Amino acid sequence: PKHVIIATWKNVTFAGGISQAMRTTNTFQAVIVTDEVRTYAIFNYEHMDWTTHTEAGGDTTEGQGGIPAFIGFNAGNGTRAYEYKPFSQTTFVRDLTSTGYANGVPGRHIFRIDEKVLPGVCIRDLIGANLPLVFAPENGNMLGGTQVNMTGPCFQP
Repeated sequence: PKHVIIATWKNVTFAGGISQAMRTTNTFQAVIVTDEVRTYAIFNYEHMDWTTHTEAGGDTTEGQGGIPAFIGFNAGNGTRAYEYKPFSQTTFVRDLTSTGYANGVPGRHIFRIDEKVLPGVCIRDLIGANLPLVFAPENGNMLGGTQVNMTGPCFQP
């Protein structure tokens, strides 16, 4: 691969837990890998002691009950999203650590997530075609940090 981003959440507790709940943790990792042609998301689930937080109806001591966590990902460009069923928002979320077996590793789940990305330049061969100016995503975080792809016709200076 040409580029890799690794994010690890180690011993993360759930929101709304009391002080004894600090020992109830999950450890998981997201890896994004690309060779600039194909892109993969790899999720490694090491252990999961809790499934939900208190605002989703979970208890304050063990993070159980209520609506379990959403499992999946979003491309961030307003065009693609994937909810990983049957694990997402069900009690099967506990099985993430013992399923997957990508590369023979329990708890490893791999997805190919590449898609055709619109170039961030004008399209010179279509001058005069009255193409609309397209932005993806159509909205972003008000604090910034959102990469925007802009595609459309070339404008005459």
